[in-house]
Amino acid sequence: MLERMQCRMRKVRKGFVYLCAGLLTAMSLILVLGSIASAQEKVTIVVWEWVSLEWPAYTEFLKGFEKEHPNIELQIEQQLHVGVYDKYVLAGKAHQLPDVMMVVGQYIPDFAERGYFADLGPYVDKEGGEEFLASYVPGLVKGSYWKGILSAIPDRGGPTALFYNTDLFSKAGIESPPKTWKEFVEVAVKLTDVSGGAYGYTQTGSNGAEPMWEFSPWLYQAGGRFIDDQGNTIVNSSAGAEALQFIVDLVNKHKVMPPGFVTTQPKIARDLFAIGKVAMRIDGPWMLPAWTKESYPELEYQVALLPKGKTTGVNIGAHWQSISRDSKNKEAAWEFIKWKTSAEAQYDLSMAGRDSLPGVTSVAERLKKEIPRLTTFFEQLMVENAYFPFAMPQPEMRARAFTEEMASAVMGVKTVKQALDDLAEQWEELK
Repeated sequence: MLERMQCRMRKVRKGFVYLCAGLLTAMSLILVLGSIASAQEKVTIVVWEWVSLEWPAYTEFLKGFEKEHPNIELQIEQQLHVGVYDKYVLAGKAHQLPDVMMVVGQYIPDFAERGYFADLGPYVDKEGGEEFLASYVPGLVKGSYWKGILSAIPDRGGPTALFYNTDLFSKAGIESPPKTWKEFVEVAVKLTDVSGGAYGYTQTGSNGAEPMWEFSPWLYQAGGRFIDDQGNTIVNSSAGAEALQFIVDLVNKHKVMPPGFVTTQPKIARDLFAIGKVAMRIDGPWMLPAWTKESYPELEYQVALLPKGKTTGVNIGAHWQSISRDSKNKEAAWEFIKWKTSAEAQYDLSMAGRDSLPGVTSVAERLKKEIPRLTTFFEQLMVENAYFPFAMPQPEMRARAFTEEMASAVMGVKTVKQALDDLAEQWEELK
């Protein structure tokens, strides 16, 4: 009797042990499955950018990210480039910024001062730090920082270059485009026929930020900059004076620009080149789709590197990708930025047919051979002293002040030095 009871007790204890083990196993399985489900749970990131979603190749391109990252869903909200700044500011005030923000260079100092950006330094450090950043075009990386903080990652860019009318060059007996400032003046003078209404060169003297944009490569080639890395105004340096004097002389001394420089707007300058009234024009790859044989049957032109002053230099138009401080999914946002600005993605986007240049150096070098129409722009992108000129606080107000002071120098109202000193004083008040 006692033995039977003890035997039953042993069986009960053994069954209890098995039951506990089974419960523990089931609980562990539930936890594991829960973790897997959590890991696979989709997150949605909101992306603001102005690349047209009506471009079929781009929508297909974006599907590549979601295929590689099935747990991240993209919510692309296409913005109009005109007006997007105000929309960012309103969203920032309401703490409703999107996860990923496409920005142009002038937004970076402004938004950094407003505290809109997440610091990308820790994310880049995990990818290799300086080695990771070294894969991007140096001139674009410079524009990614403000006051030592990495605010954005380069996406696409486009430098300017020298467009020149090959028919007009041939008729004037000029065999090749100018390579130095001295040659530029000589060629421009030779191409100018005032009586025939033909001129060697034109650039914008009016209309918002354009005059400062078009002046900037001359400033960089003189060895100058608008502001230093600490944000101090240095446009009134000796290099700045040399560059502005060069423009003043092109207008007044050499008379190689059409009359009315200070009222010349971008469309006028571009139209004059397109119809053959001006032989040289500095512009970017975004003009290639406009200056076609279909639009201008008589226009024959080539593109060359900008002439060199004391050094090389070029202005870059570009956009960057950034993570907002309001993002609730910063890791997912970083995965998107890292993918979109990778060498593979940049190559695919370039081959899709748009005339913008990749922000990755290796891709730019590769595409020089594969997209001949952009070869010169790729080479121009890699020169020393390549900058985005509006990387400064309150760029619109600074650009307006620059336009006014440049006009005063060209018209002889002020000396070059006085105009630049007055400009510097106004800029310092905008810091």
